[in-house]
Amino acid sequence: MTVPSRPTPDTGFLPVLPPRFALVELAIFAAVIAGEYAFDAFPDFSKLNPHPYWIAVLLLSLQYGTVSGLLAAALAIGGTLLLGLPEAEIGESYFNYLVRVWTQPVLWIIVALLLGSFRMRQIEERDGLQRQVDHAIVQSGSLADYARQLKARVEMLERRLAASAKPETAQLLEALDGLANGRTRERQLQAARTVFDIVCPGAAVSLAVQDGGGFRQVFAHNWSATARWRADLKADDPLARAILAERRVFSVLNQADDALLGRDARLVMPIAMVDGKAIAGVLRVEELPAASLDATLIARLATATRHLSPLLTDFALQPLGPPTSVVPMVRRIRSPLYGNQPEPAAATAAATVGLPRPPLEFDP
Repeated sequence: MTVPSRPTPDTGFLPVLPPRFALVELAIFAAVIAGEYAFDAFPDFSKLNPHPYWIAVLLLSLQYGTVSGLLAAALAIGGTLLLGLPEAEIGESYFNYLVRVWTQPVLWIIVALLLGSFRMRQIEERDGLQRQVDHAIVQSGSLADYARQLKARVEMLERRLAASAKPETAQLLEALDGLANGRTRERQLQAARTVFDIVCPGAAVSLAVQDGGGFRQVFAHNWSATARWRADLKADDPLARAILAERRVFSVLNQADDALLGRDARLVMPIAMVDGKAIAGVLRVEELPAASLDATLIARLATATRHLSPLLTDFALQPLGPPTSVVPMVRRIRSPLYGNQPEPAAATAAATVGLPRPPLEFDP
């Protein structure tokens, strides 16, 4: 970007010498004085009032400042001396004569200083504003170039991301397919991890299966090695009894629920069996980042639990084997999936606690 030339240097100081146009006008003024001296037919300016030299002094002072005004005043005084001072009047004292003769030249100097200083202040302010404008032009040009380069880089990264990265929606659909059609238990649990990473990123969650009126943990995700949350809920635990009796979401946002959850969970959501007649287990959220907490959290988790229902139903209806080394706190299932089990087993599991069974409600 081309920056227009400035009348003053970048240092910010005003020039000492007058500009070129002031020198031209001073040359014209000097030529007028020379013509008055050389030609007798030239009009005598000393007989005019006010003196015509005032025009040059005022114009140069108002246009170019103190230096040009003083040079015009000096030329006017020189021209007056060159053409000769007027003669003293009869009976006029020497002091009165000097005052009459030099009053006008002294006024030329005073006017050149006063008007010139005002004009120099204006020139200084104008040049300062011009420097600010030039700096802003250069800065805006740099910002525009940077914005163009940044836009080109963003477009390049977007193209690269679109070509190589897998969208989050595709990852979620693939994980849900893994939950439904996973051939091995490890693949299903890995798909569950992916679902939780997308639905509530950074949250510590666990799945517990109903076992004799209580809940036994079979899956933990994002649990640290120093986590002190309870893994299981005994049958006589108030929270376990409340889950089986009320069959709703328990959240710390509810004061009564907060007392039941204690320090072990922030949110507990029951998961129904495939037939919907009993609770297969619960989803617990032990720790939740603030960024994942919004009005749609419970709806997202409810959608995830509907896809986790077959997995938890299979856990609830199958005997548990020794713990696996692949998934922490998860027991490997040796027998077939729930699809090969007879239907009455669900009713047997539903009858473990003799409490009323209201329908599952996942609304907060």
